[in-house]
Amino acid sequence: MPKAFSIIFAESAVADLEEIREYYREQQVPEIEDRFVREVIAKIEDLPNIPGQGTSCPEFNQSKLRD
Repeated sequence: MPKAFSIIFAESAVADLEEIREYYREQQVPEIEDRFVREVIAKIEDLPNIPGQGTSCPEFNQSKLRD
């Protein structure tokens, strides 16, 4: 059985997502904010199923770390 992967959010990633949500709120388009957040979360939740997806980050010298 393959090893399960866990997802760890960088504090900066959470802050970026919050800034994006705030931008859409300020633009008075909450439907885009909602859709954007749902789509991002759906992609994140799918990552354990496809762990090799994305680009590796050679600057961190960790083969399992992806963009």
